[in-house]
Amino acid sequence: MSGAMKKNAKDFIPYCQDQGIPHLCGAGKSGVSMQKLSGWVMSATGIVNFANQGLVDMDITNGTYAVLVQNQTDAADEATIAEADKLGHQFTIVGPDTNDVLDIVIVGTLKGQLS
Repeated sequence: MSGAMKKNAKDFIPYCQDQGIPHLCGAGKSGVSMQKLSGWVMSATGIVNFANQGLVDMDITNGTYAVLVQNQTDAADEATIAEADKLGHQFTIVGPDTNDVLDIVIVGTLKGQLS
């Protein structure tokens, strides 16, 4: 948060205090959310299923979502995700070797989220 008066969400929003969420991350427009996976180990198929990772499905009816991947094991093995492989419930990563450790950020509209 920018400005001289920094505030913690937990101090102003009871839900945040109750759930142990001290800060919030804002988006530049409505209908945008962010999910992340830290330390995801690349599987032989490269398929990342949202439900299997404890994430929320994405809404692809109003466009698509972005997937940003950083390979912590081998930076030379860059990850790519084809648009055709981005489904509402999963996407497929190509490029890293099996067992490479990846950090993944998913940005877009969640299923059921108002845009």
